[in-house]
Amino acid sequence: QRLAEHSVRCSDLIEKLAKMLIRDGMTILVHSYSKCVIQVLKSARDRGIRINVICTQSMPFNSGTEIQKEMDRLRIPCKTVLDSSVGLIMHQVDCVFVGSEAVLENGGIVNRLGTYTIAICAKQYSKPLYVFSESLKFLKFFPLQQSDIFNIVDNVGGEEEEIDISKMYIDYTPPEYISELFTDIGIFTPAAVSDELIKFF
Repeated sequence: QRLAEHSVRCSDLIEKLAKMLIRDGMTILVHSYSKCVIQVLKSARDRGIRINVICTQSMPFNSGTEIQKEMDRLRIPCKTVLDSSVGLIMHQVDCVFVGSEAVLENGGIVNRLGTYTIAICAKQYSKPLYVFSESLKFLKFFPLQQSDIFNIVDNVGGEEEEIDISKMYIDYTPPEYISELFTDIGIFTPAAVSDELIKFF
């Protein structure tokens, strides 16, 4: 119960910090369902800022359907696209919004599958990628490569060779693809995350 209440407070703080981020007429690409991201978008609508949302299907869980329903409920124009069409539509967006499963010590994130691919496309098109995450998700773990995240996934075990890649539902996005992280304890560049984790631990 306390964690649930804290999560709500975190979302409120993140939403306040993100107010300066959204301007009228922006088109935002959203990948995978995140309560923090939804609240930031809702806040913009409540303040009368007109935005357009493009959301990915976010397979294999198809969470794009849930995002589309939320946007329809909030009356925010939204269209859902195939995950594989991100490279085709990236030029149409102003920025990318994602949540995270974990924020890592080097400033990178672990998030739903496809985030890394989207981040690469965003970088190619010089589109900023913003992460919205509660500080509860900060994790003292320093990956050096994509396969290192196998060590922090609690539902797979054994050596890397034994892991069924087809069943992985997350990937790792390195810090160089992230513009800023919006958290309940402040706005951070990826480089500043390590300093904050030192204070935590």
